[in-house]
Amino acid sequence: MMKTVYDVSNGELSELPDSLRIQYDGIQLPLKGNEEFYTLFNDQRQLRLKQELGSIVEPTCGIEYIVGLNEFQQMGIDTLIDRHFWEYKYTPENQKMFVRLGISATNLYKASLQANFYKKGSPVINDFVQIPSLTNAELTYQDEGLIRMSSQHCANSSGISKDAYISRLTNLPDSFYFYKAGIVPNEAMKNAYINFLKNPDTVTIKAHFPPNFHPKALSVYDTELWVSSFGLTLLVNNSPVSPFEIITPGQFGPAEDSDDMNMTEPSSRNTSPKVKKEWQSQPAHGEASKTYFFVDELPATNHESELLNQQSRDIPIYELPNHIGAWLEVYVEPSKRFSGELLGVERERLLLKVRSAGGSITMPIKLHRIKSIKAR
Repeated sequence: MMKTVYDVSNGELSELPDSLRIQYDGIQLPLKGNEEFYTLFNDQRQLRLKQELGSIVEPTCGIEYIVGLNEFQQMGIDTLIDRHFWEYKYTPENQKMFVRLGISATNLYKASLQANFYKKGSPVINDFVQIPSLTNAELTYQDEGLIRMSSQHCANSSGISKDAYISRLTNLPDSFYFYKAGIVPNEAMKNAYINFLKNPDTVTIKAHFPPNFHPKALSVYDTELWVSSFGLTLLVNNSPVSPFEIITPGQFGPAEDSDDMNMTEPSSRNTSPKVKKEWQSQPAHGEASKTYFFVDELPATNHESELLNQQSRDIPIYELPNHIGAWLEVYVEPSKRFSGELLGVERERLLLKVRSAGGSITMPIKLHRIKSIKAR
């Protein structure tokens, strides 16, 4: 039995040491007897892939679309996690904090996530709840046999050679990659993926965040903007992949609701002719400007105060250019609502200035995601 205890005070000055590392080796989490732990998400994902891809492409690993619990057991893999660690190191001279955590399985893989923060004063317990200013992060996967074993197993299950199996993956449609990974890789990313299967070594994603970045921005930015907004770079086998793009085309997702159509043109109850208006991108927020930062919050103007007191009403998307500078409530889905100043409208998205702790976020929102818009 392994036990680790770290004693800290509960007072306001509960400072942690400048560096600390906790590591667990020999973790016993075997596949057999822990099926529910491993299959909670895997079985549901496998079922959805069969539903979405059944009429598009044949299974890529025997009768399955992804390697799951049964396949791991057939390969003789007893556990997928046998080591875990986390550590941090604080340097008082430059007020930088380094945090890293990782998991691994012997002779299979190593994976780690590390991040750097600016932190004034010695680290305390509260820092791990309220994250300081994040500057950069890095996610690394180091293969030590898992990918080779999986590729060989899938090739054998499909009755073809390993080289033929890898070549087969080059001809899969974009819909396969979307339903399997959630994105559609461009040609450079596909080539890097195939090269990694042929010679699996490392995959690294690095992020260099804008000043005063807060992790909550990840939840409000469309994934297509992550690369440019958060300075993401992709390296496969230590070689940069360019261009690195996160593409999530709408045609592979759920069907658009009929309500969305009501946002593109006037209501049928309006007796005036339906006219489709188009607009040009706003010069200050055009295609050349793809990186958005936290900015200092300005005091509310009298115009904004008046807008807040107005009665809420629905605004169709085609009228948005007439509301630049207005205070809006944008409903993206039933559980998400964003309030802020409309800064600009582009052909596929709007730009909303949303207040945040310490300033504000200029947040782009894809028009096809919007359910309704109200003026205040």
